[in-house]
Amino acid sequence: MKLHSDHVEGNLYLKTRRNEFHSVSETDLYFILILVHRGNRHFLLELRGFHIPTAKEEEPMVVRCMHGVALLPCVLVIWSSAAFIVSYIFAVLEGHVVSFVPYISDTGTCIPESGLFGFMISVTAMLGAATMYARYKVNQAQNLRIPFLSYFFNLASLLIGILGCIGMGIVASFQETSVTTVHDVGALLTFICGVAYIFLQSIITIKACPQWSNKETCYVRMTISVISIIAIFPSILFIQ
Repeated sequence: MKLHSDHVEGNLYLKTRRNEFHSVSETDLYFILILVHRGNRHFLLELRGFHIPTAKEEEPMVVRCMHGVALLPCVLVIWSSAAFIVSYIFAVLEGHVVSFVPYISDTGTCIPESGLFGFMISVTAMLGAATMYARYKVNQAQNLRIPFLSYFFNLASLLIGILGCIGMGIVASFQETSVTTVHDVGALLTFICGVAYIFLQSIITIKACPQWSNKETCYVRMTISVISIIAIFPSILFIQ
């Protein structure tokens, strides 16, 4: 269908494939636009030259917007791993920690590794926040085409993840030996919010199946969630 306007009388008409014209009110037009917005695109709307794309036309735009987004989690994993490894190497070489499984916080308490640890973990927190926001926008774009997720659920997941990143920034800024209480609060916030974010994203993945995910991905993410929930208890227990 196409939407035409009568410039003389100011009326709106819908033109069907049979070239039949049907008058529509502004209220009808409002509900039609809602249907199009929610993915029920059984017709093409043109309103005074403004083209609303169909699902097939919109898909290349979504794909173009997602190009490069996959690099964010890759960079996050590489950078965060490098932060822990480099700090560990410096701390061991300087004799500040034992070489066998030291606490992560202990590898960033003394100079010179403390400065490196603080900088790299702060960047890790920013990369984590960027990755979570990208995931939020991807979920939002997918949900516009095929509704499967509550807006508030998606937003709550993002906010919880951002809180975890803030906790990581606190850990990076306040060394364990200088401001222990603040450091421990940041670590606790990171652990709890991080695990909660993983669990919520697993639920989102399940809700998105089969349109935007598959069963294998659901199983893997839920397994990681269960392991993370189990691991959080000894992590909290051993916070110094």
